[in-house]
Amino acid sequence: MTDTAAKKLKNLLIAVLVLNLLVIFAQIYNTAATLKSAKNSLALTGFAALTTFEGGRRAMMALDPEFAPRFKTFLRESSETSAVRSIYLFDKDGNVLLNTGDIELPKFPLNRKMVFQTAGGIMVIKPIKPHHFGMGMGMGRMRMENDDWKTPIAYGGALVDDTNLKNLRASQYSFLGGVVLLQILLGVVFFYSFRLSRQHSEQTRQLELAEREAEMGRMSLVMAHELKNPLSSVKGLMEFSAKKSEGTAKDIAVRCVEELSRLDRIVNDFLTYGRDMTLEKSDISLMELAKRTAELLQTDAEAKEVIINITGENVPLHADGAKMMQVLFNLLLNAVQASPAGGTVSVIVTEESLSVSNIMTGQLPDVEKIGTPFYTTKTVGTGLGIAIVRRILALHGFRFEIHADNKFTVEITF
Repeated sequence: MTDTAAKKLKNLLIAVLVLNLLVIFAQIYNTAATLKSAKNSLALTGFAALTTFEGGRRAMMALDPEFAPRFKTFLRESSETSAVRSIYLFDKDGNVLLNTGDIELPKFPLNRKMVFQTAGGIMVIKPIKPHHFGMGMGMGRMRMENDDWKTPIAYGGALVDDTNLKNLRASQYSFLGGVVLLQILLGVVFFYSFRLSRQHSEQTRQLELAEREAEMGRMSLVMAHELKNPLSSVKGLMEFSAKKSEGTAKDIAVRCVEELSRLDRIVNDFLTYGRDMTLEKSDISLMELAKRTAELLQTDAEAKEVIINITGENVPLHADGAKMMQVLFNLLLNAVQASPAGGTVSVIVTEESLSVSNIMTGQLPDVEKIGTPFYTTKTVGTGLGIAIVRRILALHGFRFEIHADNKFTVEITF
């Protein structure tokens, strides 16, 4: 799958996740609205019962000793055919004056019209004004004098059965949970589909890279074999000529030998890159290997006044000593060549890793391309050094990482 296809799939995944969230929020809103509507409907039933209770001086009759028992029985029988479980009458202090269903309630403040949930159902409270108790002409005269008639002298309450509301709430929450779960599952499916597509894309890229490198390796091997023998012959002849010549001819022959030696190293890089590798593992000391490699590069380091500083732990490592020395040689040589005059190359060895760090001069390399065959920022070289390092480390199962921040650091994790 191409990067463009992966990007499109990523955008599709984002769109699906956003759509899933919208569906969830819409269902949450719909559930809340449905439950609110059902609760309001029950509250209206309670207020309708209280309005009927207020009318025709029924509140006064409910408190009259003569009419109270029969009225209470009437209200209880009426409640059996409706959703209202009990009718209450409270005084201003919240004391219960009438309880038709004999359902006890906790005491609560009474100061306004309200609706709230109780263990027994939905409770609605409504203030009862003095005229509902039939205060007569005397009360009429009081209205002319002040506004006391507007102040409630009692409160009516209706406890409405909320069994259907509870059932509705349970079904709505179950449905909402199913919707949320379904959307989460869809999100997970799309997320893992995206991850699989990314993995497939990366595997395809790695396979293409491996095929390309294998083809370049075969080409390098053929080319190196074809060049190796004639190059060795020419180099031998020039070395013989340098020994026999004098003056300018000798200088020219020596320079030719030096250039032929450089070509020989390049051919050897091609041979190493194209050849199949096998490992001969044993227990080695990476610290000692690093010190021996630094000694081999001492002349190059002194020429640039670069110090190779090796620190860390002397821990054993099960690896191919010769190939790990080749890895260290390439890394340290690159670090010395890239360091400024008078700089320092730091090598740190631990039980878990080895790192080579240095300050860089000149053109900074593209970290993503380092290790790609024939990629180099040097004016000379094949660009196969780090590619060979990567192959050797991959055969060992070691991890290779490059960090280019304030220092250029190569880290090998075992």
